[in-house]
Amino acid sequence: MAIDNRSRVTCCRFRSPIPRFPMLFLIWIPLVFFMANSAMAYVYWGQFGGNIGRSPIDGSSVDNAWITGGNNSLGIAVNATHAFWTNQGGVTLGRSNIDGSGVDQNWISGCNSPAQVAVDDNYIYWTNNSAGTIGRANIDGSGANQAWIAGCTSPSGITVDDNYVYWTNDGVNTIGRANIDGSGVDQNWITGCTNPEQVVVSGSYVYWANRGGPSIGRANIDGTGANQNWIAGCNNPAGLDYDATYLYWSNNGDSTIGRAKLDGSDANQSWITGLNNPYYIAVDGIDAPTAATVPTLSEWGKIILFLILGALGFRAMRKHRSAAYRSIIYP
Repeated sequence: MAIDNRSRVTCCRFRSPIPRFPMLFLIWIPLVFFMANSAMAYVYWGQFGGNIGRSPIDGSSVDNAWITGGNNSLGIAVNATHAFWTNQGGVTLGRSNIDGSGVDQNWISGCNSPAQVAVDDNYIYWTNNSAGTIGRANIDGSGANQAWIAGCTSPSGITVDDNYVYWTNDGVNTIGRANIDGSGVDQNWITGCTNPEQVVVSGSYVYWANRGGPSIGRANIDGTGANQNWIAGCNNPAGLDYDATYLYWSNNGDSTIGRAKLDGSDANQSWITGLNNPYYIAVDGIDAPTAATVPTLSEWGKIILFLILGALGFRAMRKHRSAAYRSIIYP
């Protein structure tokens, strides 16, 4: 009896050697996108009484007692792994893990009415408000020098960049600056402030909070072109920080955090409400991943492009598989 080879072949299931990954590709691209953007950014604030507060950057969940047990914990700074704060009443600096665990209220002792802290990759810096000095220690807390820079007048806010350390002299209404190694001290680098508190630098500009203004000031990064009322309408602003898009400040007078774009537009004096006398603030959106958001138009464009490419690849593989199938059935 004759055997129909075509029928015998068709009863066998042909399996292409090409992996079946296009559908997984289509499913996982959007998922990976959202997972990559799922880390939450936070704003932190110090406050009279000893607590450190924290909220998601959108203000959706205000926690005025994120860390407790301090003593007039006015100053706050964060990096990728830790939070640091001043205990002005307890003359110490505190530290915790970035999730709020492992609290040590006496991490560095011997300070003199410390007001604010700043960190870089190697060191932690702080202002000793009563002593008129800038302190510095290694980032692990060792080697503390309480008078690393002297001759300040009621120093309050402090920040650093790759080249310089900056601080506010609240007692004489100036902003001081020195080289990052502590040399070249200029106590009157910017003048004409009004009870300046926190100072920050970003890109081409330096910003500061004029608590007595009450306003946010701005100057070019070289100190020229100072505008003491760059953003007006604040209420005893003290803290100041920024992320890639916005500048944030604390309104100590009405317990809010304000926000504006880095160019000063779209100022909102009550971006986050329900705080408890916030003083200095820190935003971890600078070094940490940004909060999960709805993709922008350009991001949607990338997702759609990936989907189209995946669909085309899937279609090409299906055609290749069909051709291979037919070549076996109909040699």
